[in-house]
Amino acid sequence: MVRWASQYWSLSRQFRDEQSPAQLRSGSSGMTVSLTKIVDGSPAISDTLPNQQEVTCPRCEQTYRFAYTDDEWNKVSAWLGKARTAMRESHKRDDHKLAALELSW
Repeated sequence: MVRWASQYWSLSRQFRDEQSPAQLRSGSSGMTVSLTKIVDGSPAISDTLPNQQEVTCPRCEQTYRFAYTDDEWNKVSAWLGKARTAMRESHKRDDHKLAALELSW
């Protein structure tokens, strides 16, 4: 029983790690999603993410570039919800002036 439980937890953790949306990881895989302020029509910070959408802050007229990798295409609607939350929360923390907002799952 103990052996089975340890194998289960090991596989469960591995599955969660592989299946959870990427969370702005560093390293060789790089960033998989980003939310960058648009200033004068261009993102304040450049990245190499191939897909993008323009999103507007729900509390002001500031626009952001929501960018993501091809691996995240099926999670875009969930990530957009996280982006809206991050923009609203940035007003509360008074860090809405930052060039990029952190997105985490």
